Amino acid sequence: MELILSNLTKQYEDITAVNEINYIFNEKIYCILGPNGSGKSSLFKMISGEISPSAGSISLNGIDCASEAYRSRLGYLPQHFGYFSDFSGIEFLKYMGTIKGLPKSAISAKSQELLEQLNLTSVAKKKVRKYSGGMKQRLGIAQSLLNDPNLLILDEPSVGLDPKEIANFRNIITSISENRIVLISTHNVIDATYMADTIIMMKDGQFIEEGSVDALTRNISGQVWNCLLDQKNASFIESNCIIASRKIYNGEVVLRVISNHKPSENAINVHPTLEDAFLKNFATKGENF
Repeated sequence: MELILSNLTKQYEDITAVNEINYIFNEKIYCILGPNGSGKSSLFKMISGEISPSAGSISLNGIDCASEAYRSRLGYLPQHFGYFSDFSGIEFLKYMGTIKGLPKSAISAKSQELLEQLNLTSVAKKKVRKYSGGMKQRLGIAQSLLNDPNLLILDEPSVGLDPKEIANFRNIITSISENRIVLISTHNVIDATYMADTIIMMKDGQFIEEGSVDALTRNISGQVWNCLLDQKNASFIESNCIIASRKIYNGEVVLRVISNHKPSENAINVHPTLEDAFLKNFATKGENF
């Protein structure tokens, strides 16, 4: 299974949100990382068919994204997904199955199967308005899987979830990812660290770097430092370097610094994380986190 983007572009008047992207996605989990305004949302809306490209093309195994055959192979959970709060969970899934054009004979059985898979059987007859945030996200995932899609798109899926729900959500995604192309848009580098086979960093409408967590962190090996400093020297480094973290320890300042050069005499090289790689690509000097 291949999702092919060819010279994919989205223009909004004088703003180019997505700029001539060429890429081939295969059957695994991809996390697209990037700051607000990087083009992630426009990219996902085009791939999901929510908006049309200004130029270029999208195809899944040779099937054009504008066709019904493409849509039948697509599962989509947008960032702001609308629920009918007076429906129960099972009623909502049956309704979505009808909207997706699934055979009536299959809708009930598939809905029950997904409720069980996503640990929602006990609340299947409960009104959706009484669901927790995590339950609603799981219900959203369930509706995206009703048609057993080859391509699953999840836009900022862990926003608003508590840590326990996020951990459960990650486990669910990895368990259902086999034999699918899974695209996840996220700001959360921890989500990407745990879930992604391939991470793609996006900036100014283009893919600027890709690889596994290990590959991306290797790329900045030797560029992440811990420094113990007095306030004066800390202020100087904070004004001239990318700072990943700042703590106070026994009256001195402990900085985690991302820099090509050793920022202070006592700086110690430390193992980089995906967050460090993200900041290296997207942060500016003097910007504290």
